[in-house]
Amino acid sequence: MLTYMASCGSTPCNKFDSQGAKWFKIDQVGRKSNGQWAQQDLMNGQTAKVTLPSTLAPGNYLIRHEIIALHLANSRGGAEFYPSCSQLKVGGSQTGAPAQNELVALPGAYSDDDPGIFDPDVFNPGSKYVFPGPAVAKFVGAASAGGTDGGNASGSGGGGGDAQTPAPSAPASKPKPTGSCKLKKKSASANVAARTVRPRHVSRVMRGLIGHSH
Repeated sequence: MLTYMASCGSTPCNKFDSQGAKWFKIDQVGRKSNGQWAQQDLMNGQTAKVTLPSTLAPGNYLIRHEIIALHLANSRGGAEFYPSCSQLKVGGSQTGAPAQNELVALPGAYSDDDPGIFDPDVFNPGSKYVFPGPAVAKFVGAASAGGTDGGNASGSGGGGGDAQTPAPSAPASKPKPTGSCKLKKKSASANVAARTVRPRHVSRVMRGLIGHSH
């Protein structure tokens, strides 16, 4: 799971043209220290939490939470993207901001051959997951708030500070875990059937729509 932010400048984010947004990464989580994927917590009824950088400059921001489904990522173009964006306003007098070389466009930051998007070893429990996209912005902090997997090619960081984005209330009763979040390799015939009813390129459609949905 990846989290990005983009400044809307002095424009209210509901009037900001998000197609021109420049995004910087503030958090990324993959496998946890116990070997399970972070998404397992969501499957168990928990919520995902991200801490905003304590030094983040005040202003209007978009925040983008993104889940990348990897069950078909051992084939090029198989990864699926599930982003969700929200608007928020940060107060205070902080001055923290990303460097220009830490900003990316979305869509545009990923390609089908990038590590973390195309992963031939995704079903190998001993392999380290390499996050796609840029490293977590340096001003965010040096200590990773995520999992223990490998970082980006240019390094990785994590969240800091004490301001949190609003999260949905936890369910009144959490279901007990019924299994672990482990990728299971499908047979060739099963993959063909799965792709027949669930096109693997749905993410390409989503990418085109996301730029208009903020």
